[in-house]
Amino acid sequence: MKDSDKNDNKIFDIDEQIEDFDESKDKNLNDNKQSESIDEIDESTAVQDEVDNQDKGHDVKDLLSKIATLEKQSKENYDLAIRTASELENNRKRSNNELIKARKFSIENIVKALVPCLDSLEQASNVKDATAEQMQEGIDLTLKLMIDSLAKNKVNRINPNKSEKFNPLLHEAMSLLPSDELEDDTIVEVFQIGYSIEDRIIRPARVVVAKKNN
Repeated sequence: MKDSDKNDNKIFDIDEQIEDFDESKDKNLNDNKQSESIDEIDESTAVQDEVDNQDKGHDVKDLLSKIATLEKQSKENYDLAIRTASELENNRKRSNNELIKARKFSIENIVKALVPCLDSLEQASNVKDATAEQMQEGIDLTLKLMIDSLAKNKVNRINPNKSEKFNPLLHEAMSLLPSDELEDDTIVEVFQIGYSIEDRIIRPARVVVAKKNN
């Protein structure tokens, strides 16, 4: 073999070695880059996982806080409902007791007012040899005492004046009296005085009413 050929072969071998070295170098660079990329991805994933875990931790804390708040509000509402129900029941019992007492003692005031009248009548009946004038005076005083006692308890007398117009809401016509002087439905005489408790009629005044002759 010629020397020139040998030299050429050596040069070719060197070129191949250089190419192999370059290929190896590129491969190592690529492997390093891939490794760095994987490391970066792993690091990024780890950071994201840590952030996610922190967010989940915050979410759990917030959720537990809301649950605690709702439980507190629920207990307060339950306690309020129990107190309200208890107060309503107590009010109902109190109202029932007051109603029972009102029914039992509804005439208590009137009885208290009439007792002095009874005392006056008993005292008058025990008087011996009383004159007619004394008896009349005692009756008038007792009658006045009774009228005043009833008035204090809002029991009013319906005692219309003569010539007053007949009112069917307050008066009851016992008879008609023909008259040329008085107008129709004019009260001529009060036969019996009526009574009312405030606006409620207990008994209308019983009267005689004038009726013009035809």
